[in-house]
Amino acid sequence: MDQLCPLTAHTCGLEQTIADALDADAARVYVGLGGSATTDGGLGAPSALGAHFESTDGTALSGGNAQLGILGETDLDGLRPLPARGVVLLTDIRSPLVGPRGAAPRCEHIADEFAIPPFQVGKMWANRPNEADQAA
Repeated sequence: MDQLCPLTAHTCGLEQTIADALDADAARVYVGLGGSATTDGGLGAPSALGAHFESTDGTALSGGNAQLGILGETDLDGLRPLPARGVVLLTDIRSPLVGPRGAAPRCEHIADEFAIPPFQVGKMWANRPNEADQAA
C-alpha cells in the first residue's frame, strides 16, 4: 500500500477470516479488534457476510468510512448464521459507538496514530453520526 486511505479503507478482509472459520464449522469465533479498530464502522465485514447496505439513493454499499455518510437502508436478513457457541469480540480499549468517548472522537486518535491529514479527520467525523443512527 503506497498511501493510507482512511475514507476508503474497509473491513472486508476480516470477513474472509470469519467466513473461513464458519466454513470450517468452528463452534466459536474469536475476533480481535485493535485500539484503532476500523474507520468504516465495521460496514465491510457484515456486508461481505451477507448483510446489505444501501445509500440514501438506493445504491449498494460495501464499506469504507466515506460510505457511512450516505448510509440509508440496512438489511441484515442475509447474514450468515453465528456459530453454535457464538462470536467473542476481543478489544484492548473501551470505546462505545456514540458519546464523548465514542467512535467518532476516536478519529482524532486514529489521525495521530496513522498520520491522517486534518481535512480527512473532519470528513470521518461527519460520516460517523449516521452510523450511530443506523445501529440504534
